[in-house]
Amino acid sequence: MDECVHFLHGEAEGAEDWYVAHTREGEEGSCSLQVFVWPPESRTQVHDYTFWGVFRCVVGTILEERYERLDDGSRFEHARLRKAWQVPWGPEDGVSTVLPGNDGIHREGNPGEATAISVHLYGPRLGEVDG
Repeated sequence: MDECVHFLHGEAEGAEDWYVAHTREGEEGSCSLQVFVWPPESRTQVHDYTFWGVFRCVVGTILEERYERLDDGSRFEHARLRKAWQVPWGPEDGVSTVLPGNDGIHREGNPGEATAISVHLYGPRLGEVDG
């Protein structure tokens, strides 16, 4: 594990945004295992999924912000959101889970000054578009 972490840290030097360093796909789209590398101060946009997911931070700290949808979803590519909570996840903190659609609207990022690494497992896609 230490060799892998050293490799990913070295790979991340100079990167300005988060990226997926490694992906392993299950048979026939059954699941996807991905290793994310988070340079300092990088973060995703707010998004949801058409599948379930679980992630665990294995190096550093990942800040997860979870959102609640306030509108009825009737406007395409539009959502009115309110931040429901935020939690810093470190290697000792276990896993975070997300469900499809409105039950998994969130943003993840690395608020720290050192590279963070997380491992994500996603289930099969239940719809056409993630957003």
